[in-house]
Amino acid sequence: MVKSFNNLLQLVQEKEPKRIAVAVPEDKQVLSAIKASKDLNIIEPILVGNEFKIVNISQEIGFNLSGVKIIDEKDKVLASRKA
Repeated sequence: MVKSFNNLLQLVQEKEPKRIAVAVPEDKQVLSAIKASKDLNIIEPILVGNEFKIVNISQEIGFNLSGVKIIDEKDKVLASRKA
């Protein structure tokens, strides 16, 4: 039984990272959450959106995108569909 968030986090970290696609991750809050989850080795993100914006914001927050797949799609509706 999970009794705390730390206990839950430990259980999740014992598993393989989950691959997730994130549509239009073009703001600091979303990319910060993705970075934190990737740093904890619980996700393998695929980012679908405006690559220029994603890269620039990631640099601002210190998110190393090496090994992260980015699908460049500037149209937000199409990015959402692709994700």
